[in-house]
Amino acid sequence: MIKEEEIKQLAALARIEIPEEEISKMQKDLENILDYVSELDQVTDDTVFESTIGNVMRDDTQFHPAGQYTDDILQAAPAIKGDFIEVKKILG
Repeated sequence: MIKEEEIKQLAALARIEIPEEEISKMQKDLENILDYVSELDQVTDDTVFESTIGNVMRDDTQFHPAGQYTDDILQAAPAIKGDFIEVKKILG
């Protein structure tokens, strides 16, 4: 069990003020957190996590030729400069 003095010491180290009525609530909350974290000690390197999810991406087997859509994209752009889409400069 976390003692009241330990809560006050943690508050002082964190440079925060904890009202007296909040200390008992804080004790319970910290106890719950520490109990949860202690469960992680039970996990070992031997624990195997298996996933039933495989690769959900499709294989890219039909590539379109380079430049196939370039002209269409450039025609739809508001401003172009050569073979590039011209955008407003945002970095100095």
